[in-house]
Amino acid sequence: MTTPTSSLWRYAVVAATCLPLLMTAQADTEISDQFGLKDRGAGFPLNRTATETGDTLWEASKTVLLNGAKDAGYIAVGEPAPFSARVPVPGGAKVITVEVSLHVAPASPDKPNWLAIGIGNPPLGSPPWGGGVYLRVDPSGRFGVAYSGDPNDWTSTNVISLKSGTVPEFDPDGLTKLKLEYNSETQTISGWANGESIFQDISVKDHQIDPAFAGFSGFGQQPNIKTAGAFLLTVSP
Repeated sequence: MTTPTSSLWRYAVVAATCLPLLMTAQADTEISDQFGLKDRGAGFPLNRTATETGDTLWEASKTVLLNGAKDAGYIAVGEPAPFSARVPVPGGAKVITVEVSLHVAPASPDKPNWLAIGIGNPPLGSPPWGGGVYLRVDPSGRFGVAYSGDPNDWTSTNVISLKSGTVPEFDPDGLTKLKLEYNSETQTISGWANGESIFQDISVKDHQIDPAFAGFSGFGQQPNIKTAGAFLLTVSP
């Protein structure tokens, strides 16, 4: 026969076991934006607008614009100049994961172009993520992940390539979902494209990472076409 005392004891043991797991699961911070236009207007700059979740304001180049209609919003750029859009990364992060769906425009005849997601601390507007790492995709469906130690290296002159390859299931007319993860404890990075792993646990121990911001960037992008369709930043303490 089960006594009330033994029942209470089992409940206490279960609660003590599960509570840390629940606290861990609830501790992640998510900042997301589908770029809906319910409270924002098409054609307006993204800069200083609030993310849909996460209570955060965007920092973006003046050419980064909201577009679309109602809940079918997206990001476009007003000119092919270098640009970036980012949010601050909450402090105390051990694992930082940034995901963005991007559509890179067809190649320009006179110069290369690409879009990227990144984690670092560059000047606003710089396509390479100085002081950090970035994962880029070009119009041919090639990806590259690189470290940029110089925040002022706007032209990627001194970046260090860490990995390159072909994006799985690349659709030049559709969106490419890129995901980049930085683990500050193991000092490694991992990446995914369209849901498939493209590199895992690359060491960045020899590189100094300053994960102040996360977001997306690029240059040479055609104006007024869909550039970014969704954004998610996850921070695990």
